[in-house]
Amino acid sequence: YYTESIVKIIEINNKLNRFIENQKMYKTVEIVKLENLSDVIINRLCNVLNSIKQNNFSLEDENEVEIINLDSRNDNKILNKALSYFYLHMYKEAIYQANILISNKSVLIDKVYFIIGNCLYALQIYDEAINYYDKAIEINPKNSYALNNKGFILDNKFKKYKEAIISFDNAIEKKSNYAEAYNNKGISLYNLKEYNEAII
Repeated sequence: YYTESIVKIIEINNKLNRFIENQKMYKTVEIVKLENLSDVIINRLCNVLNSIKQNNFSLEDENEVEIINLDSRNDNKILNKALSYFYLHMYKEAIYQANILISNKSVLIDKVYFIIGNCLYALQIYDEAINYYDKAIEINPKNSYALNNKGFILDNKFKKYKEAIISFDNAIEKKSNYAEAYNNKGISLYNLKEYNEAII
């Protein structure tokens, strides 16, 4: 049984290697069952998927994903499962994992709310996405990524440009080199026909 488990992990690792080489995420990784993976493999999958970004919308900062050790807390493993499901566009599964952490009263709760917000955005449930970003911000006021994503929805989906700019400004205040927030603020200013400000 031990030998069979090692062979299975090696096979999964080889599939991940092919994924990295081919960058064909949604076809290659579908066959991987996250529940059956070791902590190390889950962490590797999460970090690979984390390298893929969407324009102007923060998925996750590279510092947000904590490297998993074999003796790490179970919360980290569940969080990385949620992230991996999110990057695989399996949003309901991601929310399910995130809700486990909420039930467990995890210390990672602001990150959990951020992930749920991203999932709800992807599911086009925009009001609820903003609610979860607000929850993340309430717990961690320095969460510039939640502020940016909230502003992105306010601008892009609700056309509330002035409110969006406030959110982007708050994100920039927390992270002065946040390029996405500057870019998004410029778009909101352009939408308000504040062209000179948008150029700056």
